[in-house]
Amino acid sequence: MTCETKKKIMQPQNYLNIVICDRYDLVDLTRQVLSKLANQVYRDAMIAFRRKDARALNLHGQKFLQIIKDIDVLLASDDNFLLGTWLESAKKLAVDPNDMKLVRTNSSLASENNSIVII
Repeated sequence: MTCETKKKIMQPQNYLNIVICDRYDLVDLTRQVLSKLANQVYRDAMIAFRRKDARALNLHGQKFLQIIKDIDVLLASDDNFLLGTWLESAKKLAVDPNDMKLVRTNSSLASENNSIVII
């Protein structure tokens, strides 16, 4: 890559385009890494629980909760991971009234309970 090409890429308007194009992959990869980390922290918490080590259990529990919060913030940074985006996509895929009813049911339950119900 020439020095001139690097300068063009690093200009704010060009750099932003690169970042936006790659954001989905970056968010998804980071989500996967944090999920793997959460699995390990959860296992560590379970080991601490079995050993009746309250201090270690508290430490791992706090780490686990922080990872969940971090994942939530991360996923909120890209529209593709937001519930509304998924629901709109589901509405477009509904092929009959029963599908649409299921989407509406899940949508209303999700907004009431902050969760998705799979039927």
